[in-house]
Amino acid sequence: MPLFGFSKSSKGLKRYEELANLFYTTRDIKKYSANDVDEDTVRKLIEAAVLAHSMGDAQPWEFVIVRDETTKRHIVEACYSQTWMLRAPVLIIACVNNRIEKGMYAERGERLYGIQDVACAIQNLRLAARAFGLGTAWIGEFAEARVSAAVHCDQHHRPCAIITVGWPVEKPRAPFRHSVDEVMNYEEIGQSEFHKTVMKAKTKRV
Repeated sequence: MPLFGFSKSSKGLKRYEELANLFYTTRDIKKYSANDVDEDTVRKLIEAAVLAHSMGDAQPWEFVIVRDETTKRHIVEACYSQTWMLRAPVLIIACVNNRIEKGMYAERGERLYGIQDVACAIQNLRLAARAFGLGTAWIGEFAEARVSAAVHCDQHHRPCAIITVGWPVEKPRAPFRHSVDEVMNYEEIGQSEFHKTVMKAKTKRV
């Protein structure tokens, strides 16, 4: 029997199509209804997050669930006053514990692996949110020290991203994406159509 029950059968294709629907329809949502997101659902989102891959199974992530309006305002100010964030009933601060990564993989763990691991967890969280019909947005631009202070991060914890979570009242257009052929290389970099286009443009500028 195939691992986890997956196969190349029509059932396997159907599972892929169901998952692909989440890929295609997950996008940043900035308008939310006033309805709250219950605690059980939030826990399901974190459950999906912690099932993500991590280097050496280090699982260096921690998540801060923020509902308090005062704390939310401090965080929004740290995000350069992106006031639309206040419409979301829940903010989730995704943090990396660098003590874990540095202890396992030294500088490369602290500077790279931990960030990769948390990014994987965030993607799981967002796909799970989409499955529930929730909307999310991934905010990476913020004054890190101010966000750290707002949620009392210590010297080992670094906020990597802020995820807004709520019930969407908008349906944004699908963002532009390169095709598979534009980004796919075989054996070495430089064969993709995107790479060739960039290099042609660079040659013309020169």
